[in-house]
Amino acid sequence: TGNTRVVALLHADLHGPGVLQSVSLLADSVISLTGPGEKPKATLIQRKRSGKVTTCTVHCKVRDDFSIEWTNDCERKADESAPVSPSMGASWKDQD
Repeated sequence: TGNTRVVALLHADLHGPGVLQSVSLLADSVISLTGPGEKPKATLIQRKRSGKVTTCTVHCKVRDDFSIEWTNDCERKADESAPVSPSMGASWKDQD
């Protein structure tokens, strides 16, 4: 099969929580943005086929001189809910 990429933009005000959660569970990567009511931030969750999950939260703050201060917090962990392949880590050698 080819490398097919699908990009979807969903607005939380227009879609119910069930739709948002379903799309999030099917996606390899999800970017969530907060509005101006909170401290503006973007949260990225990326799931690898190996079961590793990387979560990054990037906060931005506009200073008085209109420069932007970016801070990020990234965490990488194994996803305990991901199924583990019985052959994971196995090496296959030809028998002579």
